[in-house]
Amino acid sequence: MEQTLRDSSVSFKPVYLISHDLEIDRQRVEVKTKDRGVAPVAAYECSVPSYNAEAQNPDMYIFVSLQRNQSARDSADIFRFHTAWIVGWATAEDIHVKAVERKAGTTEPNGVHFFTDCRNLFISQLRPIAELLRHK
Repeated sequence: MEQTLRDSSVSFKPVYLISHDLEIDRQRVEVKTKDRGVAPVAAYECSVPSYNAEAQNPDMYIFVSLQRNQSARDSADIFRFHTAWIVGWATAEDIHVKAVERKAGTTEPNGVHFFTDCRNLFISQLRPIAELLRHK
């Protein structure tokens, strides 16, 4: 994420606090990543876990999908990921208004099982990252 911001001449401050990861134009930004076995598509969801709600109160979220090798068995091996996508961003208000609550222990029709309560947006509901990069 940082390299994309640099390449786009976006001024930012990396802080990596519990409350947020970056600061862009005095806005607190939380970067959320999702480990995927396949490339992301618009019908996939991005999550904001509820257990972070008290500690994290950012102004915006940036969502990144990391695609891993299907054969990777070591979850600690960073080299299992071969591609990263910045799939979009959302304001805190977007999460509050548009996101759907998913409960721990439930399974979606597509087979996704939720291990914790979260608020989810479809990738198609996110704002394009280009919009954020060109306005900074």
